[in-house]
Amino acid sequence: MDASVGVGGERRSGGLTGVRVMLVHTDPGRCHALGEAMRRRGLDVVVATSAEGAMAALQAAPVGALVGELEACTAGASGLTQWLETHLPTLPVIYGLRERRVEDVVRAIQAGCADVVVLSDDVERTAEDLVAALTTHSRSIRQHWLLENILATASVLSDADMPESEPATGRRIVVGHVQLNLDDLVAIVAEAGAPLRKVRLTPTECQLLATLMSQAGHVLSVADLGRDALGYHSKGRDLANAVRHQVARLREKIETDPARPTLVHTVRGRGYVFDPHWLA
Repeated sequence: MDASVGVGGERRSGGLTGVRVMLVHTDPGRCHALGEAMRRRGLDVVVATSAEGAMAALQAAPVGALVGELEACTAGASGLTQWLETHLPTLPVIYGLRERRVEDVVRAIQAGCADVVVLSDDVERTAEDLVAALTTHSRSIRQHWLLENILATASVLSDADMPESEPATGRRIVVGHVQLNLDDLVAIVAEAGAPLRKVRLTPTECQLLATLMSQAGHVLSVADLGRDALGYHSKGRDLANAVRHQVARLREKIETDPARPTLVHTVRGRGYVFDPHWLA
């Protein structure tokens, strides 16, 4: 049997277990039925029957992706699409179309969607199509979900060493003399006796550093970092090489001397740890 198919022939949410997905549909009955069908396929689904309800729910708790009826999400000058562009610009969005007309596909693309799915009258078929689309984009969905949860739970461990001339704005994580600004993908390193350094990170580097900093002082295994920070699902040597490569890239940017790291440390046989006060 296909590993993605569970008991009774229902598909599992490959790579998205534990990730919350929002479903937006203006028909309450159909929204409920479709949400239930998606839950039977292993997804954690929260539903909303209006753009206003969706905005309120998104502000209350993070989601990894949004699946929305195109008309419901794009209606009005201050609709959900515009709100997402301002508040959650990296949230993966899949729009449901009543028909696959060229003009509707173009509208969906212009609204910034990751994919489109036709919302047929067959609820089970539509659920299958939505799960397939979500699975296709599982890596970006899981990365967004993990980052949002890091932001929701990470506390500022210490900002005593940060210079007063560098006020923090937006979402941030601070550990010792390192500050990570998540909104603009910038790390600020204010090491004693050294010039202040501001470095721009790629989204992957930012995700990796956010994961390490949010659990500063705790050793994270290669498997943990590969799955939770980078969204990799490979195993063995391929995974270890991929994580090692990303850690090396990160060190090149944030360490004063990447060959003698003082922030991201390798713990032989166990993994990596972020700790500015680590004694090797």
